[in-house]
Amino acid sequence: MVLPIICCWVCFGVLSITNFSKFKGYQILLLFFGIVLIIIATLRPSDMPDWRNYYHFFNSTQPGRFEAGFLAIRNFVKSNTNNFLVLLFLMASLSISVKIWCISKMTPLIWLSMMVYISNIFVLHDMIQIRAAVASGMLLLAVFYKVRSQFIPFIVTTIIAFLFHYSAILILPIWFLSNTRRDYFYLWLIPIGYTCAMCDIYLTQLLTLLRLDFIENTLQMYGTLIDSEMNIFNIVQLLRCVLCFWFWYKINIISSRSEYAIILLKIYTIGIAAIPFFSNLPVAAFRISELYLVVEILLLPLLLYSVNPQKRIVGKFSILSLSSMFLFLNILYLNILK
Repeated sequence: MVLPIICCWVCFGVLSITNFSKFKGYQILLLFFGIVLIIIATLRPSDMPDWRNYYHFFNSTQPGRFEAGFLAIRNFVKSNTNNFLVLLFLMASLSISVKIWCISKMTPLIWLSMMVYISNIFVLHDMIQIRAAVASGMLLLAVFYKVRSQFIPFIVTTIIAFLFHYSAILILPIWFLSNTRRDYFYLWLIPIGYTCAMCDIYLTQLLTLLRLDFIENTLQMYGTLIDSEMNIFNIVQLLRCVLCFWFWYKINIISSRSEYAIILLKIYTIGIAAIPFFSNLPVAAFRISELYLVVEILLLPLLLYSVNPQKRIVGKFSILSLSSMFLFLNILYLNILK
């Protein structure tokens, strides 16, 4: 399974260097790769994480503790074909098509975004966390509507995301983020989060003061899932911190080239800061962070605009290097070496 992923990644890299998106007909090629990714996600190996859990649930007679949207698709498939692969196909079609549509509408750097997408988010979400994959795709779509100040489509998108993963409730605060004001105080969230974590002060402690049953039950549930301590200084997290600081340093230049840059960077910063702020509950920290960090698909390619126009090729190879690192780590730590 790793070979087709690497082949797609190489194709996206070549297409990004040749600026193929400037030529007519690139939409057809994008559609083709979308179909390829859907097939890859559908036919992923059965020994990948979560595959057997979803398979056993699909064949179970129990309703399960899943969201209504996922249950509706599962029940529809069982009543019509009773084929587990059809469930995977429908989930992949929904999550992947939404992400690719957002890429085509929200950035001119289409192939760089596709390269970043397949190296990380595609593997982690669309091939493993299939419910979160739909929610993360809807988050990108919600950002699209937010920038256009279309409240009703934003709310509808959020509701759809919530029907597939309860963590999608975190999409709602995005509506209150400004996509024009730079608000550099967001940058302080990261050092404040790390300082608090090193002092054993966590945001979960403040949330318990609200005395809300829903919050207390959720935190208690996540607390039972702790199986190891969280390393908030891992290489990927620290690299993201460095990238975040660089983006804020160059935000004036980058935002002049992309109307989405400011709000994407704010979401990215919150996603990074969630790791130290919630590090006493690793599952909650990862859920929050992974949902928000889907914006990497659109944000990381904007690194290209932060360098001198005469050195754009250097920027492209920097993005290529970052995505290759993500891909290598995912191949190394996940069971896709087939």
